[in-house]
Amino acid sequence: MAQTRDLNAGMRCIKYMLFVFNLLFAMTGVLVITVGISINAIYRDYVAFLDHRFIPPTTLLVVTGFIIFVVAFFGCFGAIRESTCMIMVFSVLLGVIFVLEFSAAIAAYMLHDGLTNMLFEKMNATMYDYYSDINAQTTVDFMQQELQCCGITNASDWNNIYAAHTGDSSLISALPEPLNLKKIPGSCCAEFSDYLENMECIPFAGGCLSHMKFLVGQSALLLATAAMSIAILQLLGVMFGCSLAKSIRLHKTERLRRRQELREQLVNSYTQLGTADPKKTFPVVFMDHENKSSTA
Repeated sequence: MAQTRDLNAGMRCIKYMLFVFNLLFAMTGVLVITVGISINAIYRDYVAFLDHRFIPPTTLLVVTGFIIFVVAFFGCFGAIRESTCMIMVFSVLLGVIFVLEFSAAIAAYMLHDGLTNMLFEKMNATMYDYYSDINAQTTVDFMQQELQCCGITNASDWNNIYAAHTGDSSLISALPEPLNLKKIPGSCCAEFSDYLENMECIPFAGGCLSHMKFLVGQSALLLATAAMSIAILQLLGVMFGCSLAKSIRLHKTERLRRRQELREQLVNSYTQLGTADPKKTFPVVFMDHENKSSTA
């Protein structure tokens, strides 16, 4: 009985451990979804300046987060049922998630390669379409106001852009300051209201290339770090799930062994009369006291 109580206590401990792990696992899934959606939203805002390969890692991370959340409940159900098969499936699913997150991390780290050249080319092409494409104008104005920047490297870039639009090559050279400021968009101005009222503009000091490089680079680094950290957690989860499945199997085997021993003890303690040893078996004699006294 003491061993049985120890086994039951051990099973309860394993259940609680698995519940706590899956609770943390579900919270991790929510965190992954949040990080993926946030970075995806940042990339979507500046999609005109980014290569198409920047979007899939964020989407993969969001999908992985939803899978993590579902798998966590699957693990809890397996713990309730004390199902070794379900917990092993849970471990296999964790392994699949590990592969997905590791892939997302590698893809995010690879985004740093050629980031500056890619941003420069995209930004240059979009800004040169500023005066002829309303979508380019909206995108550039949004970027310059949100990142508080002006031009690619600085505000003077708009000289060349405006010259290319008007076809006046004389504007490409350095111009006097008042005329120079008239060629830049209002979104370059630190005080946009002043620009709308009296066309006065104090442009943002920095160019957008450095700001965008920092934003995209840090987002990619955060994406890669989050994916790699959680991938390591999933790997630990695989090891933990397999260990729990093994423990449950051992506890179940021990309980079955104990039941079998008890059953054999009960069977062996009962001896049929037909197979009893006459030398070791003593007959049971009933005495009738009333008949004995009457005979006397």
